[in-house]
Amino acid sequence: MRKKISFVVLSNSGAPAKQICASKASIGLLGVVLTAGLIFFGYVIYDYFQLKKTTVHLKNREVHLTGELVEIQNQRKQIQEFANEINDQYGRRKTLRSLFDFDESASIPLEEVEPASEIVKRF
Repeated sequence: MRKKISFVVLSNSGAPAKQICASKASIGLLGVVLTAGLIFFGYVIYDYFQLKKTTVHLKNREVHLTGELVEIQNQRKQIQEFANEINDQYGRRKTLRSLFDFDESASIPLEEVEPASEIVKRF
């Protein structure tokens, strides 16, 4: 047997004007729908205010571009430091590359180099 809950709406004079009956399941479903709706609208409102904060920063294009330029300069410094570190290893003889002396002046003419198809045939 389904249990029903009755609501009585009173008029201004205090006499019952309307009676509404609903099952417990439908009242529970209504509660779940209202809770989900409140959560959804809460996220929408939260996102709206978060976007409102960020658009102020994005409107100022110079600040944004200045930040990017500083980041690029930092990256260039890091790359230069890394290159200097690698180039300094030549004198310390710590890597395999630093054990070889390369003669950059003695290059082979391009006409004397075999095509890749000929080299692959030997393997």
